[in-house]
Amino acid sequence: MAEEEKKLPDTAENLEADKAKINKKDKKEEKSLKKEKEEKTSKSEEKSSSPKKGKKGGVTDKTKYEYIIKNKKVDQQAKKRRLVWVLIVFLIVAFAIAGIIWAVLSFIEYNNFRILISREGNNVLSLAYLEDFSDATEQIQVVGPKHMDNISFFEIQKKIEEEFSVNTGAHSTKEDNFICSTFYLKNVTDKSESFTISEEMVILSATQNIDAAIRVLVIRDGVYEFYAKAKDDGTAEEAVPTKNFTYRDLYGDDYEGENAEEVVMTTPFASEQDIISETDLILEPGEAIKYTFVIWLEGWDDDTINSVLGGKIKIDFNFGLLR
Repeated sequence: MAEEEKKLPDTAENLEADKAKINKKDKKEEKSLKKEKEEKTSKSEEKSSSPKKGKKGGVTDKTKYEYIIKNKKVDQQAKKRRLVWVLIVFLIVAFAIAGIIWAVLSFIEYNNFRILISREGNNVLSLAYLEDFSDATEQIQVVGPKHMDNISFFEIQKKIEEEFSVNTGAHSTKEDNFICSTFYLKNVTDKSESFTISEEMVILSATQNIDAAIRVLVIRDGVYEFYAKAKDDGTAEEAVPTKNFTYRDLYGDDYEGENAEEVVMTTPFASEQDIISETDLILEPGEAIKYTFVIWLEGWDDDTINSVLGGKIKIDFNFGLLR
């Protein structure tokens, strides 16, 4: 009994020591388990944040397709941007070319005068600058001045008589302050019958009421005829207003016609659009008529005021066949 009692304390101490060892071991295992758990958690997070890999280390099919689609979208957007820039450049160039064409056409439209044969008269009538018709044509383009200021017939009368109505093919230039040309119209057929010719001078467009201030002179084989828009009351204008310009002043001091002392009057425009509309001109086969026409802004006309300066007008002189 004494020996058993003596061994009890040793056994108790041993138990305590074993218990301490067990607790220490448990804590160590617990700590180890916790560390393993943390490592697993960390690895799991890394895997979830990085692209998944296939068996050979490449990206998964899903990620690969997303990458391809994204790149295709980028390419499409780049192509669209390039296309937009190409269209912008094209439109800029197109507008620039259109502007140049418009400027050229505007210059031709408002600073030139056309004389032409209508379609039905093409095989019967011909125009020419030269009397022998070696330069025969169906259309003549007369160059006008870039800017036409007001002048009086007195200022150009001598030039018309001594140069434009005499010299074959004479016509105005950009330096002149009026539009003028001399040409021939001929019946080029060899048939025995004569033809009735229409003669029309048409205002195609006019701005700033400039048509009320212009004067048109047509000389047919030496015979003068002036045209102007009628006054507001419908009466005719004088050829040179307020100057008592007579037919003797027009044809010269040697002129002894019955109307020698009469004031030269204009023939009113045929209508709002037509300056001349004649349908009784007869041309025999081979017959030719010499024309000289002059267009200017008459400075003595009451309608020639500052507001018409800078106005523009387009006129065609047409010859057609009636029968």
